[in-house]
Amino acid sequence: MVMAKAEQIDREETPIGLQNAICAFSVDLGIQESTYEGEKTKKHEVLLCWELEEKMTKGKFQGKPFMVSKRYNVSLGKKANLSLALEGWFAREFTPEQREIGFDTDQLVGTQCTLTLTKTPKGSVKVTAIAPMQKNATKLEIVNEEPPKWAIELAEKGGATEYCGGASAKSDQIPF
Repeated sequence: MVMAKAEQIDREETPIGLQNAICAFSVDLGIQESTYEGEKTKKHEVLLCWELEEKMTKGKFQGKPFMVSKRYNVSLGKKANLSLALEGWFAREFTPEQREIGFDTDQLVGTQCTLTLTKTPKGSVKVTAIAPMQKNATKLEIVNEEPPKWAIELAEKGGATEYCGGASAKSDQIPF
């Protein structure tokens, strides 16, 4: 007889609160289907992934930075979450002309910020706000070469096959 049991995973908790971070990846997720208030919708999404300054202290990822991510609809509408996040990150609003032209999220890779991380009722960590990098923050470098495997698989499911980022990506603070 073979007995199946739940696998015990010794996983560190991602730190919450204000965290210095660097945008490590911008992953085009393509068209993703979701359900909102009982209605199915299809929207173009992007996933932004950040590496935190704080490093893991145990397990197979010891010494690697914690990584967090957030999915956004690809929209620069005044009330769109991506637009609000970018305006918080760079502490200025998009002009109507900039909203019309659009914004390439690949430009964010290599750019530092301060993230506010909170716990959800289910215990996972989510990005709730993005602010400019603190003046005295340590200069961070991207460590990981590729986004998480699950992000690449989600992008492929949405019909997208490209991402920008990794340890070889470089960027300065970008104005818009």
